[in-house]
Amino acid sequence: MPQKQKKINVMKKNIYTITILVISLFLGNRLFSQSNCNAMFVDSAHLSNGCVVDFYHTNSSSAFTSHLSYNFGDGTTVNTSTSPSNTSVTTHTYTSSGWYNVCLTVWDSSFCQNAYCDSIYVNCGGSQNCSVNWTHTTQNCNVSFVSTVNPASSGWNYYWNFGDGGTSNQANPSHTYSSNGTYNVCLTAWNNLTQCSDTLCLPIQITNCGSSSNCQIMFTSFDSACYTYFIPTATPSNPNYNYQWSFGDGNSSTQQYPVHQYSTPGLYYTCVTIWDNSTSCQATYCDTISVNCVPNSINEMNNLKDFKLYPNPANDRINLNFSLTQSEKVSITITDVSGRVIDIILENQYLSSGNRTIEYNLNKLNSGIYFVNTIVGSEISVHKFIKH
Repeated sequence: MPQKQKKINVMKKNIYTITILVISLFLGNRLFSQSNCNAMFVDSAHLSNGCVVDFYHTNSSSAFTSHLSYNFGDGTTVNTSTSPSNTSVTTHTYTSSGWYNVCLTVWDSSFCQNAYCDSIYVNCGGSQNCSVNWTHTTQNCNVSFVSTVNPASSGWNYYWNFGDGGTSNQANPSHTYSSNGTYNVCLTAWNNLTQCSDTLCLPIQITNCGSSSNCQIMFTSFDSACYTYFIPTATPSNPNYNYQWSFGDGNSSTQQYPVHQYSTPGLYYTCVTIWDNSTSCQATYCDTISVNCVPNSINEMNNLKDFKLYPNPANDRINLNFSLTQSEKVSITITDVSGRVIDIILENQYLSSGNRTIEYNLNKLNSGIYFVNTIVGSEISVHKFIKH
């Protein structure tokens, strides 16, 4: 039987382990993640003093020294480094209990830069006279989890980490894995009324699941103007794949490159499944994405009206047709799926009110997916098009 791991006083809350993409669509500056650097950290409080927290970071590069910059969320920062293929420990002492948003930025001489943030709860004191336990049932890729807490009182909060990047704050969640393997599942439960917390991590084994050996799927996503753009990558490339997306909020899509607007900020467990009946290939990939934008906070389109982009898809040119209700400075840029600015059509050009059409030549663009980003004053409009 797996052994219950040691309790710690650090708790997680509604935070997903993500790589942060900081994209400036209109200035062309992009801070991005590369595969050879990693900003993830693991935190652990000292049992003798819960205010003292160790932060562990492993340098995934075998050739470059990682330079680290921690922001501990209490106004304190520190810079350090990790030699290739080693793990560093950075210790910080907090002055009081509470939630802290800790961010780590990592960079090295290979021009790799990455950032990672996580919220932790520091418990400098408080009672630990509580415990958490959980069980699970498995059917192929699908796992149902049931938690129990002691004492069974009100005020409990939950944070699950399913070991594959998926998370949940439900008491009894269900989760779908995309492949066979052993996953270390952790549940942290805390009670704000009693200031008590407990964590239990156990391994689970997933079998009879996973993609067929002749195809794989994954996706990336980015946000722009409160819309989330999903970019799948299927291996091998095949135009006959069928796509089924589940966005984690009850909505779905069968498009290859869907664009979705979430109604509220939060964490959403998103899955994509591809299949090709002619090759009997089927693959599924799931990931948790973080949505921070509130759609209602975006200014209403009071000035920019009736925006149309045509033809779409296009071969050699597109037309941008829109109207302005009043004179305003306008910027229009073309970006690729990574958020990199490919071209600037207009830059802070003052346009008078009325209807207008702009023709844009696509000769400088390779085949692929692009976005037209239009800024009129404080209003932003983003439209996708495909270049054949």
